[in-house]
Amino acid sequence: MRVIGTRITERRHDKRLTVRPITVELDGKSYETLDWGLGGFLIEPYEGRHMPDDRLYVCIKIDDGQHTHSHVVEIQLVRLDRKYGEFAASFINLDDDTFKTLEGWLSGRLSRDALNVAR
Repeated sequence: MRVIGTRITERRHDKRLTVRPITVELDGKSYETLDWGLGGFLIEPYEGRHMPDDRLYVCIKIDDGQHTHSHVVEIQLVRLDRKYGEFAASFINLDDDTFKTLEGWLSGRLSRDALNVAR
């Protein structure tokens, strides 16, 4: 039997999505995610004052075509690359409503539900 491993540098536990971005409002600016998952997100270009390990609140927004879903969530900044302006964060303690919205957007169910309501 042959064991196939993952790259050592890949420590992410959750699948990340690039094709259905979400909007993150941080320090009065809006950023569209480069990728995101149920564990966190990546945005750029970021030129703010925050540092790795900072905990802060952001507003995430998802527009499904019929409705804009907004949630305020606590995050922890886990990686900051000033050269490329990358800001990677993990979600902390997502409430049930926020988790259901993100899961619905990740699976495509949220946009399908919006289409069914419009009919």
